[in-house]
Amino acid sequence: MIIKLNPRYLLKMVGCFVVLLASFTAASQTHDIVISVTPQAHQNYKQLINDKPCIDVNHYLQKPVYRGSLELLIICKALTLGGIKPHFIFKTVPNYSRALLETQKGHVAIMGESVWLKNIDTTKLWQTAPIFKSGEYIKGFYTTHSQLAFIESQIKKSQLTKKPTLNVIQTLTVASSNNWVFDWQLLNALDLTVINVPTTQSMCEMIKHNRANVILTDLMMSGSKDILYHCADTVFYPVKGVKITFKQTRHFVVSKQHPTSVVVHQALQTGLAQLRAQGDLAKMFFPETANAALVNNWEDLGTNLDVFF
Repeated sequence: MIIKLNPRYLLKMVGCFVVLLASFTAASQTHDIVISVTPQAHQNYKQLINDKPCIDVNHYLQKPVYRGSLELLIICKALTLGGIKPHFIFKTVPNYSRALLETQKGHVAIMGESVWLKNIDTTKLWQTAPIFKSGEYIKGFYTTHSQLAFIESQIKKSQLTKKPTLNVIQTLTVASSNNWVFDWQLLNALDLTVINVPTTQSMCEMIKHNRANVILTDLMMSGSKDILYHCADTVFYPVKGVKITFKQTRHFVVSKQHPTSVVVHQALQTGLAQLRAQGDLAKMFFPETANAALVNNWEDLGTNLDVFF
């Protein structure tokens, strides 16, 4: 007896077989993966892993720990847990916008940092589950030690007189960039005085030389017990008692132009779920666990700004 199979069914079966074969092959050998990286994140990542397999790096209270280096570590760990042994081929990019463009064009397989949901073109990119769920990504205002005492004293005075903390922040000059679209919208929505500066290094230099007061940057993923930020050969301190929580999620993305994009995306998804379930992500968000509770009690200036996020 001759059995005739529908050609569409045959094509579907062949496609499934190819994906399964690719998955098996990827899991059984080292996988070259081109990934975007900024120079500073690359340097910090190399110091962080110190020539060890990324899966063995579990200590995050050290100077190279910032979001840039930790997100690269998370990607590496997730791929490993998902069945792929990654060998990263780093492609240097100057900033977030360029990294996203390179990934959309397929010049890199994975963008080396998380991406705002609104920036993801799903016709060109696979997105993972959120690396930062709504409300998990937090930024704070950082300044030099010489300016910190005065700013915090003003905040304490406002709290004693039951005036909004925002009134104090509105007296400060913030160094930021209009290329950081969500930060820029938020700062302007809060009616703050903002100076447009092209690079983070230049922002820090301005604050260092008292030409601006604060920079808005990550209040998490800090390798310092005191949540310090190192920039322009200067130590910056968080203004205690105030934060901004972002409502929009951030995700990792894989270029659909990459020949094994489906396999890489699936491995990344599997590994991220495992990292979250076993508490590794929470540990990386706040390496000093006491800081999670501390920051949780700070006033959130972004509470009523959902429209932007």
